[in-house]
Amino acid sequence: MARIVLLFAHGPDAGGAARDGLDAGLAALAFDHDLRVLFDGAGVSLLRPPHAPGDGLPDWRRGLRALPLHGATIGADCAALALHGLDGGALLLDAQALDPGARRRWLAEADVVLAF
Repeated sequence: MARIVLLFAHGPDAGGAARDGLDAGLAALAFDHDLRVLFDGAGVSLLRPPHAPGDGLPDWRRGLRALPLHGATIGADCAALALHGLDGGALLLDAQALDPGARRRWLAEADVVLAF
């Protein structure tokens, strides 16, 4: 079983990158890989909850919620969260805020890093 890190470094306006990352994550979980999902840089904006009541999310963003339900560990770079104003409120997913050292460890311990 491989340890895989999905690195989301682009926001929702980066074409289909986030959707492709979601598909890769779900496939990794289907084969019982150890999956860690790291939101970094502009990618932390994928964690922004909807502003309106109700879901209001595109289908692929709702799919992000399935990752931790199937065993993925979720983390987000704490500096990126602060930069995007997401360090004090609720997020779409319950993510561990990772300092630079923890972020480096996540990446160093991975067998495979897939960036989206």
